[in-house]
Amino acid sequence: MKQDIQKHRRIFTSPRVSLLLAIVVLLAVLAAYVGITRGLAAQPQPTSVHIVRIRGNEPNVPIVPLDRTIMDTSQVQHLYQTILSLPASCDCGACAATLEAYVLTFYRNGQAILTVRAGFCGGVDVDRGNPNDTPAFRYRQGPAAFWAELAHVLGISQSDVEPIP
Repeated sequence: MKQDIQKHRRIFTSPRVSLLLAIVVLLAVLAAYVGITRGLAAQPQPTSVHIVRIRGNEPNVPIVPLDRTIMDTSQVQHLYQTILSLPASCDCGACAATLEAYVLTFYRNGQAILTVRAGFCGGVDVDRGNPNDTPAFRYRQGPAAFWAELAHVLGISQSDVEPIP
């Protein structure tokens, strides 16, 4: 047994074996990296978005109805990426009443891939239907840049889109 241990020690101290092990480790890391980046690139990109304006927290205030489907793929994907890059929000409770809000449903070839509720307290709730999504993923801030992007996609002014608390 002692001879076997000494034999293995000699093998692993050999420069050739060390180089071979380094190459194997490097290839494994590279394969893992390629797998991860392919996984990120493989996330479904939307081909359309259906946007509906709904009543917010004030039930007695009339709203102007809005129900549109946007099919311009570049606009849809830009809005989608804008939403996914919004900063996290604490979703910490109390906020002023919101008169109106929006529900955006992103589709990939007719199949819903993401639902977003925007406007309640000025925030954005991202729902992929995944129970493992953390609150940090789901609840996002809705800065002016988001509302400007939404207004652009809808073809209306930002003041007509941004929720008024």
